[in-house]
Amino acid sequence: GRPLFMKGFSVVMIDFPGFGRSKMNMDSAVGLDVWSFQDWHLICQTLDELKVHSAHMIACGHACGAVLRILLRSPHSVEKEMIWYNPKFNIDELLIDMVGPPPPGGGKGWREIYRQKQIDAMERILKNTNARIWSMHDKDHLSAETIDVQTLLVSVCRHAVLRHRLLIQDVSPCDLCPVH
Repeated sequence: GRPLFMKGFSVVMIDFPGFGRSKMNMDSAVGLDVWSFQDWHLICQTLDELKVHSAHMIACGHACGAVLRILLRSPHSVEKEMIWYNPKFNIDELLIDMVGPPPPGGGKGWREIYRQKQIDAMERILKNTNARIWSMHDKDHLSAETIDVQTLLVSVCRHAVLRHRLLIQDVSPCDLCPVH
């Protein structure tokens, strides 16, 4: 396949502070912990500066959490289609405003109750935004966080209305096009 920009799409690639290969990013003056929960705002500000009112989102790893934060805080910025590759984010931290913290000490069955609250929260997010997510998971490089996200999304897929708005797929590097 041809790259997206060669197919007529405008492509904006955002390099978060401390990531990427530019010399500017080699020595970040701001630590990841300072801006990581504002990553959604960095993306929205960049799109606003470029006068992009809404966009399809493609994200890898921790950036998928940023896209989910955009769905929570600025859903008008996201077009319907999103592609996530090896989504990796802390579900507990990301959904805490919607489900509250885990119970202290936790009695019998608290994990199942808390997981159901997270599933309900993800369902509400998707219902409120009309977003569609294609989540690809590299079966050769799964982390604990990626497996947790994948398990949550599989649970959300059981919802009759939302099952058509989530596609979860295991892939391997040979399934993907090489970068030119």
